[in-house]
Amino acid sequence: WPAGERLKREFDAAGFFLSGHPLDAYAGVLAKMRTQTWADFARGVRAGATHAKLAATVLERQERRTKSGSKMGIFTLSDASGQYEAIIFQEGLNQYRDMLEKGANVLLTLQASAEGEEVRARIVTAEPLERAAGKVQKGLRIFVRDAAPLKALSARLKGGGEGEVSLVLMVEAGKREVEVRLPGRYNVGVAVGGALKAMPGVVAVEHV
Repeated sequence: WPAGERLKREFDAAGFFLSGHPLDAYAGVLAKMRTQTWADFARGVRAGATHAKLAATVLERQERRTKSGSKMGIFTLSDASGQYEAIIFQEGLNQYRDMLEKGANVLLTLQASAEGEEVRARIVTAEPLERAAGKVQKGLRIFVRDAAPLKALSARLKGGGEGEVSLVLMVEAGKREVEVRLPGRYNVGVAVGGALKAMPGVVAVEHV
């Protein structure tokens, strides 16, 4: 299974991720976007911080009525540092409901406050993480040792994106590399990179 499918099955079976986290594939992109982890943000909130940008995987969602009769969403979210809950009120729920589905990876702006040791968080904005990552990723470098995976790579790479793709042939037992930039523009999202990395014959995929 590709990493994303394996992690999903782990969570469905055990209630938590065993071999990694769905956001691991986005590590390089998240560093570029200067996101915080939940653990770091929670510490900051206890010290006086109020807002931050975080990446999260949606684990669970509920919708309830408030005393005034409007709807609110309650989401269980996760990153590699832990799980937490965040709410969103009706206006935001109407705007972001479709992208806050269970299993979705999202980029969030959170507002939070500390009540004793507990940190209460509210979702201010949300965006699909793959779309947000596409704004900072410029391309892919695909490493191979021979021509065996080229036909499958050609079929998997799709045009119509904004990124560049280079094919890197590792020769002389990896001591030398020959890099060829492919013509055209491609979709170079993290999900695409993960799928390419899982293909037989592909040694590595590097996001640039």
